Amino acid sequence: MGPTVSDDRRHSLRALFCNEVEVVGYGPRRSSDLSAGGMFIETIAAFPRDTVLQLKFKLGENESSPIVVRARVLYVANGIGVGLEFMDLAPDDRMRIERMLPA
Repeated sequence: MGPTVSDDRRHSLRALFCNEVEVVGYGPRRSSDLSAGGMFIETIAAFPRDTVLQLKFKLGENESSPIVVRARVLYVANGIGVGLEFMDLAPDDRMRIERMLPA
């Protein structure tokens, strides 16, 4: 993990998280940061604000079970990616993510 990203718009601690994320129905994308509340994925495809996406990703290469979660597009950085808010993250998956974040 890299440094924590801090920003007034964000309510959760974020960490650098460069990993493949499957956007179900659209294919793989690359994430750049992660928190227990959401993530940023890099994509040149336009997903309008408030679009709901189904995500599937592993926290590490050795993880056997992926996290599967619905996420809503909160903001769009045209040509760069989208900021996503998790909608139905399971409590166990939230704990798995929180364990990865710096204290």
